Amino acid sequence: MTQSGSDPRTIVPMRRASAAELRDATRLLKFTVTDGIVMEVPPGTPNMPALPVGMYKGLDEHKDQTWFFFGIMSNGRAKPVACK
Repeated sequence: MTQSGSDPRTIVPMRRASAAELRDATRLLKFTVTDGIVMEVPPGTPNMPALPVGMYKGLDEHKDQTWFFFGIMSNGRAKPVACK
């Protein structure tokens, strides 16, 4: 994964999410998370969210496979809105 706004050669390492991170993701994302690939950031990095930034795979309430990208947004949290 590359970091936006930086030298294109700057790479942010990714790793498989730990069992604890998958449990946290299930709790926070409100669906059963079965796998994930997350950014590897040094401990103590300021302004990081409660859940590691990354792609999470799981099962929704209908047991259908679903994917969720959890990232940092510069303008706040995303929220559902009615289509116009």
